[in-house]
Order: sequence, then C-alpha cells, then structure tokens
Amino acid sequence: MAAVNTVSQIANMLSGISAGVKTAETASTLAASTAEKEKMATDTAAVAPTTAQTVANKALEVSYLDLASAMIFAAHASIPFVGVGIASGLITTMLSV
Repeated sequence: MAAVNTVSQIANMLSGISAGVKTAETASTLAASTAEKEKMATDTAAVAPTTAQTVANKALEVSYLDLASAMIFAAHASIPFVGVGIASGLITTMLSV
C-alpha cells in the first residue's frame, strides 16, 4: 500500500510540475509577444522622422530646381529669337537627368 501511495504522490508532483511548466511557457510567450509589439512600435516611431526628412529633402530639391530654372531663363532669355528656346532646352535636359 505504501508503494501505491508513493506512486500517487509522484504522479501528483509531476502534474504540478507540468502545470508549472505550462504556466512558464505561457508567460514566456506573452513576454515574447509584448517584446515584439514594443519593437514594432519603436520601428514605427523610427520611420516617422525618416519620412519627414525625406519630404523636407524633396521640398529643398524642388526649390533648388526652381531657382536653377529661373537663373537659366534669366541668362538666356535676352538672346534675340532663340534665347527662350535655348533656356527651355537646357531646363528640359536638367530635369531629365
């Protein structure tokens, strides 16, 4: 009878250990999920300044292109008959490159 009680106690201990392992696995999965969500939030926050910088760079590039176009027209528009055509050709070449 003592052997049966011992086996029963061992089985109960193993059940308790198994439940503890499942609890630890659940906690580990939850922690991994939380860490992944935090990483995604951090990555999203890192993208916002990069996007803003890209937009600012594009705006600056457009303003420099406008300035260059105006300077080219100013330099060539005074040439009689062909100045505007030359300026337009140069600006088209500049924008296509």
